[in-house]
Amino acid sequence: PRSVFGSLKQRKEKKLPSASTSATDWKRTKKVDAEIIIAEISFEPKWLSPRYAKIWLFLDRVVALFLPALLCNFGILPNRSKGTPSSSEVTTTSWCETVRAARTGLDPSLHIRVPCEKMDTGIEPSSPLRLAVIRSAVVCYLTAGVPDGKGDKKVFTATDYINGALALGASLDDHLTRRDTHKLLLVREGLIIPATHLHSLEKVGWTIGTAPNVEIADKYVPGFARYKTVYTKISITGLSEYKCVLLMDADTLVVGNIDELLSCGVFEENENAQEKGHLDNNPIATGAQPQHQPYRLAAVLDYYRGRWFHFNTGSVLHTTSVKEMNRIYALTKDNTFMKRFESDQIFTNTVYNDRTNATLNELLLEGDSTNSPVLKRQWGSVVPLDWKYNAQTHVEHQLPVFWDTRLPDVKIIHFTRKKGWQCPKPVSADNKHQEVKKMPRGEVQCNNIPECACREGYRWYEYLEKAKKMYT
Repeated sequence: PRSVFGSLKQRKEKKLPSASTSATDWKRTKKVDAEIIIAEISFEPKWLSPRYAKIWLFLDRVVALFLPALLCNFGILPNRSKGTPSSSEVTTTSWCETVRAARTGLDPSLHIRVPCEKMDTGIEPSSPLRLAVIRSAVVCYLTAGVPDGKGDKKVFTATDYINGALALGASLDDHLTRRDTHKLLLVREGLIIPATHLHSLEKVGWTIGTAPNVEIADKYVPGFARYKTVYTKISITGLSEYKCVLLMDADTLVVGNIDELLSCGVFEENENAQEKGHLDNNPIATGAQPQHQPYRLAAVLDYYRGRWFHFNTGSVLHTTSVKEMNRIYALTKDNTFMKRFESDQIFTNTVYNDRTNATLNELLLEGDSTNSPVLKRQWGSVVPLDWKYNAQTHVEHQLPVFWDTRLPDVKIIHFTRKKGWQCPKPVSADNKHQEVKKMPRGEVQCNNIPECACREGYRWYEYLEKAKKMYT
């Protein structure tokens, strides 16, 4: 009882977080309380007779010796043998220091500039453990855009992309509640965004940064006008201050909670399985080391030219690594590797060419391969994500049954065939859910029908409207 009351007293005196704080803070507080309790278990038993005092002291030493190890084993107390610092050993680290340390060795051409001095480190002011706990980031790039009035069906204006980022930011405000995740909007170096637009983008939750202009030889620049600057997006792998980063294009929208995805657990769980040898033929019995290929991405299959082929990079989760970033950048200078890729998506699928087997892709799409060692060995560098994390709207009219079946579980919509801003705006709330007539599967016919591939377009306009309310 004394140890318990003592810990409560110290909680009050030290103003430790109360039980009403977040789960993360509670876990930290639990560890501090455990340390206090252990410290108070040992006391002079003056109220006992000499005979029983000796027995008490013996038991006291046994408890003091074994209780810390027991609490460490259950994760209640930090494991000192593994180098976990105590609260007194840890000092506050600014986010700028974290960024500098994490990016050591990164090619200077790839540095992404962010206002780190203003960015949240994830530390509660009352937290006894002064550790930065930011784990992940959502990243959207603005790389190009023609002047207003110069856009068409294939080339979009800067205002189009800005509106896309506004709607995306507003949707994240509804469906991302993690406090350990940053939201970065990276503007390609040289692209000018008016200050009024930057202010609006910040109001919907974006932290504005600058992305490097990743230059490639003219002979390798994509021919499609809209894709000429997209190589800037490969710089995302260099954000090594994060465990994982979710790349979201400005034509995506979040319509369901994505907290679990931004935990980075999709990599950690499967990496742990590899390290334990679950993917190999009894490596323990043979004495062989498990074959371990690091996962670099978690991505959704793309319905590409009438078949499931490649993964789609409009919404893709990346692991981060300075070494891997430098390797990818070196490939852009390698004439034996480079060619005029159609887009950054084709480039990335060539760097990680693990989704080029249409038969395998069908198997990955239709079932959970996590528990299948045979299929899991075929993942390569790419963890397969459920289609709900990148629902491509061209599938709406090309595979209508598939679309209708999967739509209720969708968390991220990717406006691929027609962008949100290209879809007709609902004239009233009454007609946004109206039944849409059967659409043609062909692309040419779809072009001539405004509603084709736009059944979810109303969501985009709703979030753009929400964004306007957030910044006005």
